[in-house]
Amino acid sequence: MKKKDYLYFLITPLIFLLSFYLIEDWIISLLLAVLVGVEIYLVLKLKKKDEDLYHKIEVSYEFTNFMNVQMLSTTNVFEGYQAIEAYLSNEFQGISGEEFASQVMEIANNFNLIGFQLYANTLMLYTNNGGDFYKLTKAPSDLCQKSKIHYLKMKKKKRLKLVELFVLYFLWIFVLLFLKIALGTYFEEMLENAYFQTGLALILMIGYYSFFKLFRAYYTNKIRGL
Repeated sequence: MKKKDYLYFLITPLIFLLSFYLIEDWIISLLLAVLVGVEIYLVLKLKKKDEDLYHKIEVSYEFTNFMNVQMLSTTNVFEGYQAIEAYLSNEFQGISGEEFASQVMEIANNFNLIGFQLYANTLMLYTNNGGDFYKLTKAPSDLCQKSKIHYLKMKKKKRLKLVELFVLYFLWIFVLLFLKIALGTYFEEMLENAYFQTGLALILMIGYYSFFKLFRAYYTNKIRGL
């Protein structure tokens, strides 16, 4: 987990203060803050997984592009790789010449990206049998490019949908705060009723849970309407 990710946990004291202001019970407010802390942890795990996926898509796309350009001036894939090695990500550093194609295949299998796995297979095929490098690699190269384009388009659509839903949650909190302020002492009297206080706590719990469930849906591409 990145250091900056820990900043997300600063939300938990804010949730505690908001909950305590609305329901005036520090134990329930603390439990709600703990619930939010758990949800943040789960969301950050999905965020890390999503970032890793994009990193794999990006560096595999980068590798295929550099290799395709370099193979214009050579027929040896390892010579082509040596010329571009300094510009590649860490995953592609230090590949040996004797097992170049098989090591790229191993990286592709670890990435588990169909387009890049096909590209690695074509490198293996070209290394063993020769042929027209560009005819062999055209389809998998296009697939690597389309994977990146599709990911970025989907991310843009998800962000727009996330903003729309975020506004609804903001309005939900605003309504609760407005009722608390507008009703004043009458709201305070209602809080003395255990059923009302428990009901309000359940509303907050469901609201917090569904809010972070939205973020989990964002990172797993399960937002409705996309």
